[in-house]
Amino acid sequence: MSGRLNGVQARIKKEVPCALYIHCMSHRLNLVIVDTGKNVQAANEFFVKLEKLDVFCSTSVVHSVFTNVQQEMSSKSVIQLKQLSDTRWTCQHAACNAVLKTLDPLLETLKILAEGNHTERAVEAKSVHQFIDFGFILALVFFENILERTQMLSNMLQARDLDLASAVLLVRTIIEELEEVRNPESEPEASANSVTMGHVWAETIQLSMKCGIPAPTDEYIEPPSKKRDRRPPFHLRNSIILETVGHRQQLLRKEDFIKKFMYVVLDRIISELKSRFSRDSLEIMEGVQSLNPRSDSFLNFKKLQPMANFYSCNMENMEIELKQAMLTLQRKKSSDAIEVDTILEFTNFLEPYSIPFLELYRLCKIACVLPVSSA
Repeated sequence: MSGRLNGVQARIKKEVPCALYIHCMSHRLNLVIVDTGKNVQAANEFFVKLEKLDVFCSTSVVHSVFTNVQQEMSSKSVIQLKQLSDTRWTCQHAACNAVLKTLDPLLETLKILAEGNHTERAVEAKSVHQFIDFGFILALVFFENILERTQMLSNMLQARDLDLASAVLLVRTIIEELEEVRNPESEPEASANSVTMGHVWAETIQLSMKCGIPAPTDEYIEPPSKKRDRRPPFHLRNSIILETVGHRQQLLRKEDFIKKFMYVVLDRIISELKSRFSRDSLEIMEGVQSLNPRSDSFLNFKKLQPMANFYSCNMENMEIELKQAMLTLQRKKSSDAIEVDTILEFTNFLEPYSIPFLELYRLCKIACVLPVSSA
């Protein structure tokens, strides 16, 4: 439907070149998270483990034991693990948050089941328990921290009273915030001392110690016992191997985690956000903010310029109309005590003056039909 070559979007643009394609912003944000989880290897492995954990705990026997353990260990209400889904918005954050809050009783549940008489269930419990190490908890805390930011954005994007101007501001805010966390101008050692990374690392160590999981000493994770040497596949015996073939490099230092996990994940998220929320479309949508009477940039010519150019407005007339419209509105408010607080109300106000304010009235009508969410 949104295909740029032969989809509905492309066909409409052939008939109406000025038609602006707007993909539901909440859906765009969800695609950013899903794409990162699938195309970044370390993130993909983490979410696969998270899904495996949910599947194992969703069986009736395991769920019953997990519920009882939570009730014994805490007086708070029981928390259910959340299922991961590519189509359910913000489920990734909900899944991370649920595991983070129930990690201690979750590990206790796995220990109980691993010592049980049901052989198959005991083997599965040991397998799941094995991958919940310091690296898993570090990724869990990191993703919960990052996804919490996008969760707030997603909730606002799905609000029924949200306008495009607010959406633009929120998107730019989250990109700037993630870029600040990424800190691209510094080395991993410098980012290791950043507020966000320091918080993630400290929380991970505290949580690991609470759950009885070995934590690193002096920001170094003790490697597991040495395994047998790995041989390359037989069909590659005469080849020069430049990359790993199935072997996963363990992140044993704080700087390694930042450089090979955090940097990669953040770069992907930031790149996807900038790609799916392009600068051109955001500038046009920002023009809508200047048509909102509650905005600080109400009828600001500079802010409206990209939108006016896109819809081929006469810029000289537009600048004059903006000044006259502001004066007319102020006089009308003083004489008739009217309230104009929304774009729709401002458009209705301009309707009797549609001829003298031709360009401005046309932009207001366009702004009223530009969507931001299909939620």
